[in-house]
Amino acid sequence: RSVRLTGRTGFRVLSCTYLGRTRSQQMGLLGKLFGGKRKSTLEDDRFGTIHLLRHNRGNSVWAGKWDMEDGTLEFFVQGDEQAPFEEALAKLEGIITESALLNDSRTAVVETLRNAEPAYPVSRFDQDMQLAGIHVKTNEDFVITYKQRHDPFYLFNAHFENGQVTDVSIDS
Repeated sequence: RSVRLTGRTGFRVLSCTYLGRTRSQQMGLLGKLFGGKRKSTLEDDRFGTIHLLRHNRGNSVWAGKWDMEDGTLEFFVQGDEQAPFEEALAKLEGIITESALLNDSRTAVVETLRNAEPAYPVSRFDQDMQLAGIHVKTNEDFVITYKQRHDPFYLFNAHFENGQVTDVSIDS
């Protein structure tokens, strides 16, 4: 059933599910403890389906996947209990369309790769790496993640503060 959210533009509530399971599938103590939590799902005109990943004391993280030519981009944006903040979605769209921020993140990741392999060629970046995710924390603080296409499949996270790259972290 679809319900319009008042005060929000571009969103429709698609469904509320019990963590992807029916009540009869949730068994035992964990099912009783976590069975009542609902997961809201919204449809955005630009990014498709977005679901509430985590809600804690007024801070909510919304997540979605966006299909691109090169693969699937996972994104995370801040919001409230009802929907992602429009400013966060606008920033996400700006990051994707603004090549300067993506170039800055690529440059930072290449510099990190060159710390391990000084002769790492920039021309190999697109063969080795894929844009995998963007996490918009605030309008000026966000993370752009690249994933290695081949083993060992590390994630390279370019952290931005005040619109500038401050750090690159690597997750295995």
